[in-house]
Amino acid sequence: EEAIKMDGDLLTDPERESLAEAMEALRQCLTDGHPESIVEQRKILESMSTPFATQRIRRFIGQEMRASSAGET
Repeated sequence: EEAIKMDGDLLTDPERESLAEAMEALRQCLTDGHPESIVEQRKILESMSTPFATQRIRRFIGQEMRASSAGET
């Protein structure tokens, strides 16, 4: 959730909604306490969030590279 607050601009509205729904589903699984459901929902959330995580990493690397090159001039 913090990542979405920080870098939510990298997501489309449908992507943001899908991630929110997947996080809520995982919370529900945790509340229900069914280990198999927890594992399955975690896998679903992980696969859905991987592209977002990749975009965040690319953004961070780009910012660091720009900052590094600005420091060299």
